[in-house]
Amino acid sequence: METTNENGFLNETTREDAEIQYTKYCALLKKHPSEQYKTLKKAYYAIKQGNQIIDIYKALEQAGTFPDGYPRLAIARAHMQKIQYRSTNWSGAGGFYSPEGINAQIAIPNFGWTRNLRDRETIVPLVPAEHHPDSNLKNYHILWEVEEGGWKPVPVPPGDPLLLKRLSKNLFVVLAMWDLTELEKAVLKSSLL
Repeated sequence: METTNENGFLNETTREDAEIQYTKYCALLKKHPSEQYKTLKKAYYAIKQGNQIIDIYKALEQAGTFPDGYPRLAIARAHMQKIQYRSTNWSGAGGFYSPEGINAQIAIPNFGWTRNLRDRETIVPLVPAEHHPDSNLKNYHILWEVEEGGWKPVPVPPGDPLLLKRLSKNLFVVLAMWDLTELEKAVLKSSLL
């Protein structure tokens, strides 16, 4: 049985077990098509390829918030430069929004976080050349730890991002992990001032 650890990563089955499960779900889908089975097939395929799966709801909940109520982790589509966090005024749920539009990029459930926070932006990390996918960045997400003070009106460039491919509302394949260099952080900051 797979469980999540304190960071939201699913404890992987072995690559050999993932291969077996992938084959089973391929066969099952021929007789019983369902979105859940398709997601499981994709997840086992990713695991057999050596990737990890992360439950971002669990990761966000476990990371929690800063004392001012803003989340310690942020997630955005990989092509974006900035993302806003907005809490709702009625349930404590929230979401990560594009500053250019009103649609939630990622909606998150009620974790009991602070309600009625003012919208604040943070900087989305760059995807460096060695991790940049061949296809459009709009098809990928980045999850990262927001630096202390990173939600201030002048955001602090982040570090330690993960490049993700979405499987479902909350499950993502981890494709790459890296640390932003000081040069990359400086370029990010200068492009947003």
